[in-house]
Amino acid sequence: MYFIVIIWHKAYTINNSAIFRSFNISILCNLSNAAFDFCDAELYLAYKEGKLVGRVAAIINTKANKAWNVQQVRFGWIDFIDDMEVSSALLDAVTKFGKSRGMTQVVGPLGFTDFDPEGMLVEGYDRISTMALIYNHPYYPEHLKKLGFVKETGWIENRITIPEELPEKFNRVIELMNQKYELTVKKLTTSQIKKEGYGRKFFKLINETYNVLYGFSLLSDRQIDKYVNLYLSFIDARMLTFVEDKDGNLISEYVYEAAQSFLQATV
Repeated sequence: MYFIVIIWHKAYTINNSAIFRSFNISILCNLSNAAFDFCDAELYLAYKEGKLVGRVAAIINTKANKAWNVQQVRFGWIDFIDDMEVSSALLDAVTKFGKSRGMTQVVGPLGFTDFDPEGMLVEGYDRISTMALIYNHPYYPEHLKKLGFVKETGWIENRITIPEELPEKFNRVIELMNQKYELTVKKLTTSQIKKEGYGRKFFKLINETYNVLYGFSLLSDRQIDKYVNLYLSFIDARMLTFVEDKDGNLISEYVYEAAQSFLQATV
C-alpha cells in the first residue's frame, strides 16, 4: 500500500483521492490487471535515513515490444524527492531489471497501456491535466536530463473554448457529412452503454484507431472488460458522445472534459 500513497503533489488533491488510489491498486495488482497476462513488472521503493523518499514501477510489455520491434523496459509511477541520489537509484533499479531480462532500452514514464498514467509534465504546472497524464514537480524532468535521458516524443494538451452557438459553416459541414455517410449521433445513459455493449465497442474502436500511436499496446478482451467496468463506475455518461454509420458500426466517440468529470466523481 505504501507504493500507492507515496505522493508529494499536495497542490492537486486528485492524486490523493480514494478513487485515484483504488484505480492505481487495480492496475498494479497482478490479480486484477489483465495486462499481467503479457507483462512482467516489479515495484521499487526508495528509503533514505529511514524515510520513504521515492517509488518506481519497472514494466516489460512483451506485446508492445513485439508490435514495435523493440526491447524496452518501461518505468512508470515514478515519484521522488528533489535528490539526485534518489532518482538515480530508482532508475538504476529499472535499468537492472530490464537488463536482466534482455532489454536494451529504458523508456517512460509509461504504464502497462495507454490508459495508465504516462508522460512527464514539462510546462503548465498551474493546470490540472486529464486523468491519463501525470502531474509532477518541475524538478522531475531536470533530474532525468542530468541522468542522460532525452525526449523521444511529446504530447500536447490544448484548452479549447466552445462557443454557445456553432458558426453556420460548421453546421453546414455537419449536415453534409450526415447526409453523405448517414451518420447517427447518440447520447446514452450508463445503463444503455452497459446493456447495449457500447463500452466494448468504445475500446474496440480505440484498438483500431490508436494502434499507430507511440508505444500503444492492443487491449485484450479481458482488459477491455476490466476498463469498461472501471470507467463506467465513475465517468459521467453525459460527457460521452457516440457516432455510428448507417450499418450501426461505431466510428467515433468523444469524451468531454474527462478531468472535470473525474474530479466531480472524487468529491
